[in-house]
Amino acid sequence: MEEEKDKEESDDWKMFEVGNSKSPIEVEEPDIGNDLITTLRSDVAGLQYKRDKLISENSELKNMMLSRDQRILEQQVELERLREQAARQLAVAGSLRQQLAAAGEAQRALQAAAARQDLAVHTLERDNRYYEDKVKDLEKKLRSLELECGSEEQQKESARAQLHELLRRLSAALDADWADAAHAPETLVMKAAELVQETARLKGRCTQAAEGLAGAEQELRSCRDALERCGAERDVLQRQAAAQQLELARLRADRDTLAATARALERDLHAARDQLAVTAKNLTVVTDNVNQNDSIIMQLKEDLRHREDKYQRLQADFRNTLESVAILLSLPARFVEAHESSIKDRIREILSENKDKTVQIEALREKLSVEAQLHGEAAARARVLQDERALLEAKLCKLEAELAAAELARDGLRKDKANFVSFLERLGRTLGLEAAELPPRADAVLLRAEQLARLESDKIVDKLVYYGYYGTLPRLRRERSFHDLPCLKETAVVYQLQRRVRTLREQLQRRDLHLDLLRRKLSVQEESSRARAVLQAERDEAAARGKKLARQSDKLAAQLSDARAQIQDLHAQLADAAEYKITSLERARKIEELQKKLEELEMTRARYNRKVTVLRDQVRSTGETVEAERAASDHQAALLRDDLARAKQALADAQRREAQLCSFRNSIAKLLGIALPASVSDLEMVSRLQKLIDAHHDFTVVSRRYDDPALLRAASRSPPPSRSRTRTPDRSLRYDDSGYADPAFDLDDELYKARAGL
Repeated sequence: MEEEKDKEESDDWKMFEVGNSKSPIEVEEPDIGNDLITTLRSDVAGLQYKRDKLISENSELKNMMLSRDQRILEQQVELERLREQAARQLAVAGSLRQQLAAAGEAQRALQAAAARQDLAVHTLERDNRYYEDKVKDLEKKLRSLELECGSEEQQKESARAQLHELLRRLSAALDADWADAAHAPETLVMKAAELVQETARLKGRCTQAAEGLAGAEQELRSCRDALERCGAERDVLQRQAAAQQLELARLRADRDTLAATARALERDLHAARDQLAVTAKNLTVVTDNVNQNDSIIMQLKEDLRHREDKYQRLQADFRNTLESVAILLSLPARFVEAHESSIKDRIREILSENKDKTVQIEALREKLSVEAQLHGEAAARARVLQDERALLEAKLCKLEAELAAAELARDGLRKDKANFVSFLERLGRTLGLEAAELPPRADAVLLRAEQLARLESDKIVDKLVYYGYYGTLPRLRRERSFHDLPCLKETAVVYQLQRRVRTLREQLQRRDLHLDLLRRKLSVQEESSRARAVLQAERDEAAARGKKLARQSDKLAAQLSDARAQIQDLHAQLADAAEYKITSLERARKIEELQKKLEELEMTRARYNRKVTVLRDQVRSTGETVEAERAASDHQAALLRDDLARAKQALADAQRREAQLCSFRNSIAKLLGIALPASVSDLEMVSRLQKLIDAHHDFTVVSRRYDDPALLRAASRSPPPSRSRTRTPDRSLRYDDSGYADPAFDLDDELYKARAGL
């Protein structure tokens, strides 16, 4: 490049010297000189007119370029605004996705709760049928006890009649014997005592039968009370189902809100599409302008091609160009003169300023790299803190589980104590202790037990007869209860783990999305810095071209001044007729010089052609950039459409799940006997189910007490329930309700273990 510049400068200096050179050749043909002068004057006038026209065209082209740059800047601002709107819409879509995910989790939780409620309802129905069967069996037992009581009464009446008959006969016999003196008085007294003992034994048997009847009636009353409690709990469950109906109504309102939000997003999407259409129209307008500029450039080329003889006017225009360049390089605080040295100094200053800007850009790049490194370190620290947070949350969950287990154990101990106190009270009432001593002391219980042990020998036969009769009764079959289901505990644990994994996955996806956005931002900044560097390079090239043109304009201006001086010399020579021949020779020489200048102008035209090519490349690159930005905008619009489709699909899934929940809630309400499910809240329905489950548990405890008599009898000969637990009782043994053991402790222990596991 430097060699070419030096070569052009040497050629220009040669042309200047040739134009200023003069040879003292005498003119021999004055007529030819006059014609040449006239021709030269006409050519000078035509060149001046062409120069003025080219100046006006140049100013018009400059104005067109400035307007095109202004439109490009406006388009860039519009594209930035569209990018901001797309980012906002992406953020809104992300928030909607999070809301849909939260709604889905809530619906899944409701589905799980409804499934558990359904299972509990089925279990309660099965237990209710079981208790109805048990009540029927107890009524059968009561009728059998009434029959036995009647038979005992008949036996008592017959024994009384026999006793009266015996007394009559004895008195008659005694009178007869006494009259005959066949027996002594001691024999009669012994016989009377034996009769009295027999009567006392019969009275004891009657008393035992009456006590058994009273116990059966009390058990029947307790069963009826339990059935009444079940009815009350069913009403509570109906109210809870109504509450759940209200909750479903609230979920429908949330669904309507989400639908309205989706419609608003659709409207925003349509607005974004309209903006994209407007941007596309603007891009087409810019493309048309670029095409018009290309056509104008082609017209200029053809004008340059067809007007090769008119380039001589540039001899006067070069000076004006130099002045315009000086004006462009001038500042309000500093005026640049229209001299080559001043323009060169100003261009050197601009280059030094550009170098300083380049150094600043490099410093900013280094600062950006340092900030990126700091951001990476901060992200690493954030990940470490996230891991520590996860560990702390795991520890917290573990401690909460341990605390819950401790609370359950404490409640179990309290309940064991209450059961033990109630057992002592029952034992005291069973042993016939006074009410003031309840709960009874240990010494009183021991004394009463010793008394019962002394009286046990008299009651062995009656107990064998009594329990032998009951040993033949059919056994009640206990149905499988809600607490015996092993799958609920595992299902709840798996559900909790799945929800935790889903939450962690969503957090990881949000973090990855944030990192992708940061990477995109860095890439956009790098692209903008590269674009600025390219623009700076183009600006430097334009400054170099301006410098070259200014130098050429100076040379041509000097040549123009030389030509004017030559014209003045020709006027002087025309005044002198003796110098016609020299003037003609000089004109011939000038013609040759003009031919050389014409060749030089051809070279100048070629340089201008190269400049036009560069401008066309710039316009093409600008059009490609606009096309790329439009493609990016289309891609973002497609992404928004995809996000909207996914949001619609999620909304449809939520509506379907809501319909399923409504149907499930109605089925729960029907099972609980609620006529209007919408009038009962979800909380009330859940409380009804909970009460029904508690009642089922109480009935299960009672049924196990009376369904496994061998367990109770074996526990009566074992240590207290807290030390010895019977896990698999033998149902083949007979029933023994002595009150020394209560298998409810085993059931409570199993219940608390199951809840602690959950």
